Amino acid sequence: MSDIFDEVEEDLRKDKAEELWKKYGNYVIALAVLIVVGTAGYKGWQAYDASVNEDLANRFDQAVQMGRAENYEQADGALAQLVQDGNASYAALSRLQQAALKSKSGDVEGAIVIYDALALDSAVESLYRDLAVVMSVMHQVDTGDASQLLEMVDPQTTDIKPWRFTARELAAVLAMKKGDKTLAADYLTRITDDADAPQSARLRAGELLKVVEG
Repeated sequence: MSDIFDEVEEDLRKDKAEELWKKYGNYVIALAVLIVVGTAGYKGWQAYDASVNEDLANRFDQAVQMGRAENYEQADGALAQLVQDGNASYAALSRLQQAALKSKSGDVEGAIVIYDALALDSAVESLYRDLAVVMSVMHQVDTGDASQLLEMVDPQTTDIKPWRFTARELAAVLAMKKGDKTLAADYLTRITDDADAPQSARLRAGELLKVVEG
């Protein structure tokens, strides 16, 4: 599953960058307005707001580095504080990172608890809730009930969902565990036939499709 996890992380970085631009890109326009109107007060607020987000980014990066160094307790504490102090995006990212660290340290059940709680939190943006669903299923695919997990992940396979390619791979694996090769082939074909799917995902789906149809 490591390739799938790497793909999720890559997609998360991409979507995060796009989200941050949508959220803060208007400051570029605001800067042009400042040149015209010369509003010192607004300029001061803009500088303050930017410094706050830079601080959150630095704190999040430090927590990630702690986790990579296997200082799990220290990293979890730093992330927990970010959940309290951060804006909505950093709070959600910190909860996702907490779950990832629990999984890395061997506490898979603890990771699933965090993912499931995040997925059900209506205050969290759908981008992160959807990812939490996919990650929860990913951590249970080898041990959980295939039918229940498939029901859980199937809504994430639709064309409008940001994590649909990973979700379809998981759904295909779960369908095969149920013995439903036709359904598995359908999920895999939806990856191989999708021009927007990452090349790595199409290749994996193609190889699995050969097994299913062989």
